[in-house]
Amino acid sequence: MTSDICERMKKGERRAIAKAITLLESTLEADKRKSLELLEQFGKTKVKSLRIGVCGSPGVGKSSFIDVLGTSFIESGHQVAVLAVDPTSPISGGSILGDKTRMDQLANAPQAYIRPSPGGGVGGGVTVNTQEVIQALEFAGFDFVILETIGIGQSETEVATLVDTLLFLHQPESGDDLQAIKKGIIEVSDLFVVTKADGMLKTAAEFAAQQLRSVVNDPHQKIDRVFCISSTEKTGFQAVHDNLVGLLANQTAIKSKRTQQEKSLLLTRIANDFRSKLINDPTMKPLFKKYEDKLSKTSIRQTSEEFLKAIIKP
Repeated sequence: MTSDICERMKKGERRAIAKAITLLESTLEADKRKSLELLEQFGKTKVKSLRIGVCGSPGVGKSSFIDVLGTSFIESGHQVAVLAVDPTSPISGGSILGDKTRMDQLANAPQAYIRPSPGGGVGGGVTVNTQEVIQALEFAGFDFVILETIGIGQSETEVATLVDTLLFLHQPESGDDLQAIKKGIIEVSDLFVVTKADGMLKTAAEFAAQQLRSVVNDPHQKIDRVFCISSTEKTGFQAVHDNLVGLLANQTAIKSKRTQQEKSLLLTRIANDFRSKLINDPTMKPLFKKYEDKLSKTSIRQTSEEFLKAIIKP
């Protein structure tokens, strides 16, 4: 079954891509074996791609920015996938924003694929399976994979562990001066984009861009990491496009960065798999219940230490 899915993915069949991602995101035990088979196939294929993270506060214009940027990639002969991590519905467990409605051009482009993905309550704006979903999209032939996050603030620094370059979007006159911008995002972001540089906000956007340059640009290097764009007028995008296409060509640097990221992601995966096993494995439940009952007599930290000693033998 998985070999058939892989063959169809290589041909660009959207239903096969969707099926593969559904298996990777599934929490059902029956789907885990199929997921592992898919990942084994993905790992055997060498791909040339660039993973782009796009973060910023809600309302900054992330979806509109991705719509114009992704279209510019397609016009230059590339294929684009967008993984839009949405807030999770507390009732259905599914995505509730539906970014396709805000990416009109990409939604109608045969060279693009948009996948809304429920955040599952994960604080960093990404899920534990996001990296695997990105691999699936690369296997399917998309050379630009754009990860649009929920937009919840500093915890989005976790996105930096999944992408080759992270873009931070900032809206002029949003009530956030540079002192209020979350420092963690500033430190991990690679490029900075001031949005809505049109109409009455154009002057304010240019001023905000100059403020950002004074903070993030290295005075010893002639590299400008700040861009000013308007998604409405589609201005300022050529410089962003050229910068990212240049990064795509530098696969040696990308490979080196991903090797370091994978070491960090391994620890995250082990922690999440252990938690899942603790909650769902029938052999673990009685033991966990035993230590839960101890909470009336001991502290949470002490109980945790005793539990770990019981399951991890020296």
